[in-house]
Amino acid sequence: MKKTVIQNRQFQSNFIWNLVGTTCNAVTSLFYMIIVTRLNGLETAGVFSFAFSNACVLIIIATYTGRTYQISEKKYSDRSFINVRICTCLIMFLIAMIMQQLFGDTVEKSIMLLTWCGVKMLEAFADVWYGVIQKNDRLDYVGKSLTLKSIASIGIFIFIDIIYKDVILASLSVLVINLVILSGYDYTKYRKYRMRIRKGNKQEFLAILKNGIFVFGINLLSTYLVNASKYAINNIGNDEAQAIYGIIIMPATAMTLVGHYLIQPFLVQLSELYMQKKAKEFQRILLKNSGILMIVGLIGVILVETIGIPILELIYNTALSVYKKELVMVILGAVCYAIFTLFMNALVIMHKNRIQFVDLLIIGVVVMFSAGKFVQFGSVTGAVILYMISMFVAVLTVGTITNCVLKKECRQDENSVHNNSSI
Repeated sequence: MKKTVIQNRQFQSNFIWNLVGTTCNAVTSLFYMIIVTRLNGLETAGVFSFAFSNACVLIIIATYTGRTYQISEKKYSDRSFINVRICTCLIMFLIAMIMQQLFGDTVEKSIMLLTWCGVKMLEAFADVWYGVIQKNDRLDYVGKSLTLKSIASIGIFIFIDIIYKDVILASLSVLVINLVILSGYDYTKYRKYRMRIRKGNKQEFLAILKNGIFVFGINLLSTYLVNASKYAINNIGNDEAQAIYGIIIMPATAMTLVGHYLIQPFLVQLSELYMQKKAKEFQRILLKNSGILMIVGLIGVILVETIGIPILELIYNTALSVYKKELVMVILGAVCYAIFTLFMNALVIMHKNRIQFVDLLIIGVVVMFSAGKFVQFGSVTGAVILYMISMFVAVLTVGTITNCVLKKECRQDENSVHNNSSI
C-alpha cells in the first residue's frame, strides 16, 4: 500500500513537471518569434523563422531513434545509446554546415542557422540523458531541466535583443546558456544513475544504428510533413510570407504540447504493458488520450473563431484578420498531428517501424511534389491547406495501422489466456 502511494505521488510529480517543462519549452519558441517580429521587423523574423525551423528538422538527425525507442528497447545499454547520440550530434552539425553553404545566401542567415543548430544539438544530447533519468522514474527532473533552460534562454534573449537590437548576438547567448545548464544541472541529475548503466560495446552501437534506421526515418518524415509548407514558401515565396505563415502556424504548438503531456508520462507504462502482453490496457490508454486531444481541439477551434485573431494581432503587432479561416485549418491540422504523434509512438513501442516508415515515405513524396503548387496557388493560404491535408492523411493511415496491430495483439492475448485456462 505504502509503495503504491509513493508511486502515485511520483507519477503526479512526473506529470506536473513534464507539463510545466514542456509548456515552457514550447512557449519559449513562441516568444522568440514574437520578440524578433516586434523588435527586428518581419524581414528579420522571416530569416529567424527559416533558421529556427531548419534547426528543428535537423535535430531529428541528432536524436536519431529518439527517447521512445531508448526507453522501450531494453536489450541495449544506455551507454551505447549515449555513444550513438554523440555520433549523430556530430553528423547533424556537419549537415548544418553543408546547408549553410547551400542556403545561407546572407551572412546573417548563415550564422543564425549554425547557431540554432548548435542549440538544438545540445538539446538532442541532453535528451539521451533524459532517457536514462526517465527510465529511473524521474521525469520530474527532465521537466525541471526544460523549465530552467526555457526561462534562462528567453530571459537572456530578450535582454540582449532589447539592448543591442542584434538577433545573432541574442541567439549566441542562448547557445551559451544551454551549454552551461547541460554541463551543470543536467549532468548532476544524470550522474545519479550513471553507475547503474552497464557498459556498451561496438556490437550494440552498430545494432542501434542499424535497427533504429526506420525510427529515425519516421521521425524525419513526420517532421518534414510539419515543415513542408515552410520549405515551399522559402523556395518560391518571400521572407514576409514566411513570417506570416510562421505566425499563423504557431497556435498549432499548443496542440502539440497537449500531445506531449499525454505521451511522455505514459511511455514507460505503455512499454511495460506491451512487454506484459496487455494489449487491451494499452489500447484503452491510447483511446482515452485520443479522445482528450479531440476535445481540446474542439475548444481550440472555438477560441480561434472568437478571440484567436485579435490575440495574435496584439502579440505580433501584425494585421492578420484576413487569415481567420487559415487559423481554423491550422488547429484542425494540429489536432490530427497530435493524435498522429500518439499513434506513432505507440507503433515504435510495439516495434512496428517498417510499415510506418513506408506509409510516411509515400505521403512525404506526394507532399514534396505538390507543395510548390499549393504555395503558388494560394501563398500562405495554400501552405496552410497543404499542412491540414497532410496531417489528416498521416493520422488516418497511421491510425489505421495502429488499430490493425492492436486488434491482432488483443486476439493473441485472448488466445493465450484461453490456452492457459485450458491447461
